[in-house]
Amino acid sequence: MSEQVSHRVLGAVRLVDAAIGTQANDSFRVTAPGLKFVRNRVGYYVIYGADRPAALKAHADSFEQSPAAPALESENFAGEIIPTGRLYLPRSFEVSLPRDPNPANSDQPTSLFRPVDVRLYPSATASVDPGWAVIRVSVRGTQIGQQPRPLGGALIRVLDGANNPIARGMTDWRGRIAGEALVVVPGIPVTISNGGNGAVLTHEIDVTLQVIFDPDAGALPNPDDLEANLGTLKTSTQAAQLASGRHLAILLTVSLD
Repeated sequence: MSEQVSHRVLGAVRLVDAAIGTQANDSFRVTAPGLKFVRNRVGYYVIYGADRPAALKAHADSFEQSPAAPALESENFAGEIIPTGRLYLPRSFEVSLPRDPNPANSDQPTSLFRPVDVRLYPSATASVDPGWAVIRVSVRGTQIGQQPRPLGGALIRVLDGANNPIARGMTDWRGRIAGEALVVVPGIPVTISNGGNGAVLTHEIDVTLQVIFDPDAGALPNPDDLEANLGTLKTSTQAAQLASGRHLAILLTVSLD
């Protein structure tokens, strides 16, 4: 005797390695007050239930037609991602429900049929590929009359000549490595030809390192919020040159006054 149990999920979260853009293959604890998560076979963290509001709870039991309330993405949930290993930094994140259940919109970022991608940033002790440009960043905050102090939870962006971000990283906020970040930039060509005359040169690119820091952020930062609100936060920049396989150690300071 068998029994068929049907259950409609509310969405899914996919954890993505911020350096290379692929799914992060590690073990994590994903939580958000009011939501229930379960990890499926492909590594997505599926939202299979909600404790609030009552109208959203009804979505889990509706199949042929989704309830009209609440409005799409009108309910925001803040959660945490805690790695059990040492490859990535913990972070907070947000997900908005309900997702769009219309199959005709399955190619849209807000679709129920697409996972919500959340970028994870490498810890300062993570391993690196030999062909990557590697930047070891130390971030210190300065205030008049005080000694510089490490700034944990700061977002580091690597900007190209058009000010587009090509890589990101986060400073750790825990223990002795507080204020330290690992930023990697894959994909820089190893060599280039110098005008077709046979000479081969190391390929370097000019970039700008930008640090974004929120003095009022909580204990577990949300890097997406930092990037979205950079115009109102503490920032600092510094020029650098990157090349495939090159390792840089850079100190960035941010005025907190």
